[in-house]
Amino acid sequence: MSKYHISSIRLLLIMIVFTIFWYYFLELPLGYGIVILPVTVGYTIYRNFKAAQSEKQESEQN
Repeated sequence: MSKYHISSIRLLLIMIVFTIFWYYFLELPLGYGIVILPVTVGYTIYRNFKAAQSEKQESEQN
C-alpha cells in the first residue's frame, strides 16, 4: 500500500475513535465541530488519492 492510502486509513480511524470517545465517553452532543471533522477528513483523503495518482503517473512517464 502506498503512503497516501495508509494516511487515509489512519485519518478514518482517528475520526471514528475521536467521535466515539466524544459521544459515548464524554457524553457531549455532536455539534458543528464533529460535523466539520468528517468533511475535513474527506477532503484530505481526496487530496491523498489525487497525490497518489499524480505520483503513479510520474513514475510511469519516467
